[in-house]
Amino acid sequence: MVVRVYGKPDCKICKAAKKKLQLLGVDYQSLDFDATVSLHDSWRADNSAAVLAAYRLHNERLPIIFIDDRPYDYPGAMRELKTRRSRGNTEETSTKIDRISDA
Repeated sequence: MVVRVYGKPDCKICKAAKKKLQLLGVDYQSLDFDATVSLHDSWRADNSAAVLAAYRLHNERLPIIFIDDRPYDYPGAMRELKTRRSRGNTEETSTKIDRISDA
């Protein structure tokens, strides 16, 4: 599973999302949203068009979290991770995710 988190350095929700991913033991790549989409000319092959589209789709809220190249807002990403873990792991892992999600 490939997880990329696009956010801004001063974004508290972005920091919270990264902390939850760490608590869940999910490896992720943290990327600066502004650096990714600045001067976007729609010809770059760096996924910036998809990031910009996802940002607009999610009411211009950060972070935008891509899981296997599919964009999610923060709550959606946590739901997706919870679903994926519950499909393949024990009930103990699901309970841990529930506790973290409720925090």
